[in-house]
Amino acid sequence: MSIRKILVATKPLSRSIHGSKPLLGEDARLKDLKEWQKFFQQPDGVPVYLKRGMTDRLLVGFIIIGTCVGLGNSFKYLYEEVIKP
Repeated sequence: MSIRKILVATKPLSRSIHGSKPLLGEDARLKDLKEWQKFFQQPDGVPVYLKRGMTDRLLVGFIIIGTCVGLGNSFKYLYEEVIKP
């Protein structure tokens, strides 16, 4: 395939990505985005990464526990290999 055919085939795509046409108010994606923005910007004192409830709390908890376990194993390995005779 020649370069010209590739450029002609991708021209509509590049115009839609970089175009300055405003989004219409009736677009379902825009409406959904506005609803998510409204949900995450509520001033209820909860951090953004915990706004969606219990699943976010569990996910953050597992990440923190995994990080602590990984750090503990790293320090244990360093102790066994460097300090311990």
